[in-house]
Amino acid sequence: MAYDARIFRVLIASPSDVDEERELVVSIIQAWNDLYSFARKVVLLPLRWETHTAPEYGTRPQEVINRAIVDECDLLVGIFWTRLGSPTGIADSGTLEEIERVGKAGKPIMLYFSRVAIDPEKIDMHQIEQLKKFKNNSYPKGLIENYRLISEFRDKFNRQLEMKIRELQQSEPKGAVPLRLTLLSERDAQPVGPKYEVALSSESVQNLQDVLEDKRERIQQLLDEKTAAELTQPVVIGIENTGSTGIRNWYVQLEFSTSSAELSLSNRHPGRSARVFYKNVFSSMRIRGSEALEALEKTFTQFEPGVLTSTEGVWKLGLEWDAIQPQRLRLVKPFLFLRAKSSGSLKIIAKIYSDSFAAPYLLEAELSVKSEISNAALDDALPEWKEILSDEENNKEKQNIITFN
Repeated sequence: MAYDARIFRVLIASPSDVDEERELVVSIIQAWNDLYSFARKVVLLPLRWETHTAPEYGTRPQEVINRAIVDECDLLVGIFWTRLGSPTGIADSGTLEEIERVGKAGKPIMLYFSRVAIDPEKIDMHQIEQLKKFKNNSYPKGLIENYRLISEFRDKFNRQLEMKIRELQQSEPKGAVPLRLTLLSERDAQPVGPKYEVALSSESVQNLQDVLEDKRERIQQLLDEKTAAELTQPVVIGIENTGSTGIRNWYVQLEFSTSSAELSLSNRHPGRSARVFYKNVFSSMRIRGSEALEALEKTFTQFEPGVLTSTEGVWKLGLEWDAIQPQRLRLVKPFLFLRAKSSGSLKIIAKIYSDSFAAPYLLEAELSVKSEISNAALDDALPEWKEILSDEENNKEKQNIITFN
């Protein structure tokens, strides 16, 4: 199956006496691609002058190599044993010129120096002295590695290559990850983006003197429940993958913070069950009645609900997801509810961990709420109060009759 991926080009720079290590670097890169390239959406491309340059007459040989692979690489791996290499007319060796050129471009360089034993008759003392000078000069400029066995080199490079790939991924621009944190409208279940503004209003009754004294407490309770429901805003959150490839193995940590202690968060709506809320929010679905709710709940079985916790005014919710497909939106469950006793805002930060990312990826959203309470007469604020009390009295009488019988 085809997939989009970021290509990192790895230049292998060395003199001619470390052919075994050069081949080993290529095999390690190929093994990394086999294991990780699909999940991480990264492909490593090994660059060598033997395979990525062509003959060109009239141009300095090293310049041809520079133009073809050195200037195009993202990472350089330099390996030395007994030789520094042949002069290029500009630098003491082609390998050295490549290292200096990549270093000036601000790209990462991994240097390895072999201490593997060698036949003394094959030693070129001039090359050894040049190499020693270069190695001593390299120490102040960065960390270098030594190895005494080929197997040691393999183990070190295999481990350290992964570190460098993560660094390269971290240096990628934020826009390289096609994710968006969005809020959804409670009216039509459509994504509205990371910024959403809503207005909530309720009515308060200041005077209950005209109500019989034994009914006042119950009416005040009904008014409080009504105000709590009317000043509560559903917080429906989704994460969109706007790219063309899927992202696998997620852990999402959401943090919620309010601008005031007058705003509080819960996973329960006061005076309204979750089942009713599902019906109301997702009324745009083309199925109705009990079948709609059953289908909806079946759809939501794929979302493992997280546990909402609060510490010093900051709420947290952690979720684990298997994947999000391209051009899809995945909902956060459970749905949350913001109680706003006064105007304010809810800030949401999603920290996303995935095999596809070298480091956690941050997304932000904000829900702004304008909350208003106005004074009103009882008949305007709660027109059905007489009917509610009457129904409750009738139910109580029926229960008494049944109990008596």
